[in-house]
Amino acid sequence: MINNDRNKTVKSTLSDLKADVKIGKVGNGYFSSEKNASIFFDYGLSDTVNKLPDNVRFADFGGGEGFLAYMIKKLLEQRGKKVIATVVDANYKYLEEAKTYALNTLSDDIASCSLQDQDFIIMRSVNHYNSLEEQYKILKNCHRSLKSNAFIISQILSGTEQDCKLMSALLNHPLLGRAQTPNQFHVTSKNAFTSMLQETGFTKIQIAGYAPSVNWGPHILWERYHKAEMDLAISNNDIHQAKEINAQKQLFLKDCVELITKHIKKYTKETHFFQDNNANFLIDLLFPIFRCARN
Repeated sequence: MINNDRNKTVKSTLSDLKADVKIGKVGNGYFSSEKNASIFFDYGLSDTVNKLPDNVRFADFGGGEGFLAYMIKKLLEQRGKKVIATVVDANYKYLEEAKTYALNTLSDDIASCSLQDQDFIIMRSVNHYNSLEEQYKILKNCHRSLKSNAFIISQILSGTEQDCKLMSALLNHPLLGRAQTPNQFHVTSKNAFTSMLQETGFTKIQIAGYAPSVNWGPHILWERYHKAEMDLAISNNDIHQAKEINAQKQLFLKDCVELITKHIKKYTKETHFFQDNNANFLIDLLFPIFRCARN
């Protein structure tokens, strides 16, 4: 197996690398769940397997630790296909895990990587890591990387138009410290993503189904990106550092509560944000699975 890794790190991966995020453990194991991967396959691929060639070549853009690509490869092989699967990601730590699944890996930017003649491309919860401009570049590169009449399957993190704007604001919040630039992260609505697909040359655009939802909120975001930092401070008995981290956390959560409270008041009938029994603000994420074809 050839692993064409260029050890290229791009802006969207820096926060996960810095925080030592284990993507397979995020959302209580959402991205390492066989059930969730099978649902992705059932909605996105099950009715097209017979139309695929005997020798299938596909890529997982932003595929992280490779679990979804591994499951898709396995399910296709169970249906008699020979499969070459490539995980493309700029997080070298994730790709080390992907290699354990005997997958091809490519360490590169999914907006500019050089792949050709793919039968299909999959993406799952990738778009919001990127600015709107970068999302267009990614879709254009998907289009370039596919065979004629091939297709992409993309499960995006989404919501109502207004919820998407607020989620983007929370992801880019300066006190969270995740974004390197003000609008680095962009959560895209279903209508906006449909328009993006049309503008980048895709046709036969459909929402094949919806993946299971998961709760998401400011306190979850903070733990994802600062738990390792706090654990290190505690293990080093660095009380000053621990206090600074906690002080920033409280400021971040206070600001988020104000933003979400105003949002819920304004968009009561539309928003999926809510407050749980522990007074934490959360949102039930929407995960539409898009499928569309390259001309």
